[in-house]
Amino acid sequence: MSSGYKILNEEAISSPKNRKHQLVDATVKTPEGQEVVWQYIKTRDVVTIVAINDQNHIYCVRQWRPAVKDYVWELPAGGVEGLGSTNEQILQNANREIQEEISLSAGKLELLANFRPSIHMACTYHVILARDLRTGALPPDPDELIEIRILPYTEAYDLMVNNQTPSALTLIGLLLAKPFI
Repeated sequence: MSSGYKILNEEAISSPKNRKHQLVDATVKTPEGQEVVWQYIKTRDVVTIVAINDQNHIYCVRQWRPAVKDYVWELPAGGVEGLGSTNEQILQNANREIQEEISLSAGKLELLANFRPSIHMACTYHVILARDLRTGALPPDPDELIEIRILPYTEAYDLMVNNQTPSALTLIGLLLAKPFI
């Protein structure tokens, strides 16, 4: 079924210093024949990981975020490398992220959900449940200084949701993981 909308042209605007994110001007022809310009953000997919240890405690990470201009508590997360990733590649990216951020790897990884963070963003966020955690560190990203806390679910939720304005990714990850605690 045709929507009647047609993208005539897309022009991506990106910073020469950081090509992770692009602002796209899309020239669109509407069903009525009018040409309009809509904008959206094109960025890479993201994984967030709800890492749960044998005591059913959750790993929380604190990092400085430039958009907030402050430190925030969140779930471990990072960009998915590669376009059009399979579920297996998404799980591998999740395992890499927890190795970099909390120095652990997971024996069991489960994809809980995929979602779009906004209708104005061309990317997908993936929520991963990580269990059977064991030592498995990779070097952290050089620009990330991370503090880690391991907390019971209610304390983790309080820290990351009730004591700050959480990212949607952290909030959704915590809510999706609750039945597994």
